Amino acid sequence: MTLNSNGILAIWHDLDPSFVCDFREWHFREHMPERLSVPGFLLGCRYESVGPSPVIFNYYLTESPATLTSEPYLERLNKPSDWTTRMMPALRDVYRAAGRVTTTAGEGQGGAVATLRFSSREGCRQDLQAWLSENGLNQLLDQSGINRTHLWQADNSASAVETVESTARGGNAAVLDWTVAIEGVDPEYVQAAADWLQQQQPFVETLQGTPLVGAYRLVHRLGL
Repeated sequence: MTLNSNGILAIWHDLDPSFVCDFREWHFREHMPERLSVPGFLLGCRYESVGPSPVIFNYYLTESPATLTSEPYLERLNKPSDWTTRMMPALRDVYRAAGRVTTTAGEGQGGAVATLRFSSREGCRQDLQAWLSENGLNQLLDQSGINRTHLWQADNSASAVETVESTARGGNAAVLDWTVAIEGVDPEYVQAAADWLQQQQPFVETLQGTPLVGAYRLVHRLGL
């Protein structure tokens, strides 16, 4: 799967357990089709956790990062449907990262994904990006069951934009600089690949703190 896209919106959150069934219906029947109707939105994917929280991970690919601050998209965020308005308070600890697809390696789409969210140490940003883009993502493809890898860079101003929807769910959390997403055939494989990455010295020595890691299975995909 290759798309002419370099914009990414990635969202992680927990969920009020009493809203699980309603959330699943809302997300694939209304929310994702609504987002894909915004000019510039190309693909949406929703995943559910196979481990600890956050229990939901979803992302959208867009034609460019500018799509994520465009007038049509912001208008949608500021005029939520009745169903969306009912659902927003059920989303807990929402982490929303809007930005750019820096590098992608591999082909296809896996049925599972592991995500690692992190920031770089002061003065190490370029070294971290260079190692992941030139070596790390490709070396991950050599791990068992891994078919595609990504490096996403967050834009703090785009991620933290205030809208009616963000206010309804309690605001936006602070965003880390980077996300590595590792796609593969099974949650066990993507988790193992995430563990491998965290043992690589060029990665570890440039990190600020410990990455936030989660493994997820694909539930729904809409778009190209």
